[in-house]
Amino acid sequence: MDRQQLNQGNGAIIVIDGECALCQHITKFLIRYDHQQLFSFVTLQSEAGKYLLQQYQLPASYEDSFLFIDFKRKRMRMRSAAALSICRKLGGWWSLLYPLIIVPPFIRDAVYRLIAKYRHRFFANADHCLLPTPEIKNRFIETKQQLEHIQSS
Repeated sequence: MDRQQLNQGNGAIIVIDGECALCQHITKFLIRYDHQQLFSFVTLQSEAGKYLLQQYQLPASYEDSFLFIDFKRKRMRMRSAAALSICRKLGGWWSLLYPLIIVPPFIRDAVYRLIAKYRHRFFANADHCLLPTPEIKNRFIETKQQLEHIQSS
């Protein structure tokens, strides 16, 4: 089984703002520590990202949060729930953050929104896109067709 099949069979997708430097840093971090290649990535600006926004009835202008979509469990998480779910799935020490899920969402999401509000100021917009290397390119989903293939797996 090649890496592309493994990623498609997994069905865990992280949707990020491709123009946000913080999101790109998070993506690089996840690629580095996701030794089992659990996650695939979609940018909000891509055809696949726009399709997912439509599928989950989010506005086309949505860039307030990243999303975590687990097709196997048929779940979509936003804001702090997405971040904590990703930590849990990543495993290791990161999974120790997941118990923070018991903190009421209005508190967790207030912190998340504060970071999201100032992310462009503190991290600036990315001057250039994250260009995946050939080794990780198959973890980035760009088209609706690729996405539909993963959803049907």
